Amino acid sequence: MVAGLLLASRTGEDLLKPLEPEELMLERLLPGGRPRAKSSWEPPLFPLLPRPVLEQTQSVLARWDNPYLPFAREVEELRLSRVLYERRPDLPGRVLSRVHVATLLALELLRAAGEGGDRHGLRRLLEAYVAQATEEPAI
Repeated sequence: MVAGLLLASRTGEDLLKPLEPEELMLERLLPGGRPRAKSSWEPPLFPLLPRPVLEQTQSVLARWDNPYLPFAREVEELRLSRVLYERRPDLPGRVLSRVHVATLLALELLRAAGEGGDRHGLRRLLEAYVAQATEEPAI
């Protein structure tokens, strides 16, 4: 999965830079204060990798290996997945497959900040969004 995503996105070495504190700010995680949509990208089953992509894949796995990586559908989710896993290691696959990692991480940051402040409404919005995304689809 990681290899297919890296091959499709053609990211450079900047992908492997450590996360900057700005990348974990709510404004960056939720542009416009709205939940982020999960990409519908599907990884190729057997990607043929050039050597540089293989090496980059190995570096990503060495740096950010965690159980949430298989649910990433874009490079930003790869980068944020480890932080989310460290904060909330018990998220079910159903949630991870339907909700963007940035949205889940923003919700965890809001929960850690406590109940007060003007962000309470945003927290409730994100909680409702995650709850809706985890419901069984009607047939």
